[in-house]
Amino acid sequence: DRHSLCIQLATAQVGLGQWQEAVKQTLECKALDARGTRLSIVGLITPFWDNKAQYQKGVRYFRALEPHWPNQWWVHRNWSNLNSRLGHKKLARKHRSIAKKLRGKEKKVAP
Repeated sequence: DRHSLCIQLATAQVGLGQWQEAVKQTLECKALDARGTRLSIVGLITPFWDNKAQYQKGVRYFRALEPHWPNQWWVHRNWSNLNSRLGHKKLARKHRSIAKKLRGKEKKVAP
């Protein structure tokens, strides 16, 4: 189906380090099926964890995604984890704290 193809394309873009295109594609996936995209996000973002060069691209991805998908604990948790891997401890703590505050509230604010 279209949503599955959309997720696969976004994942490929992440793997290629094309974080800006991946954000656009993720938002297209979200428009097709927000819940399905949220459930697929773990697989979609996996390539950001492959190596140090990808970590910063992952940070940029989540920074760009957040305004379009606000108040999602998992956005901030991943943002925190990637910052931690980059050694950006202050930013990691900030986003971990935001994630903790949002966790469990996403049903109230999810699109």
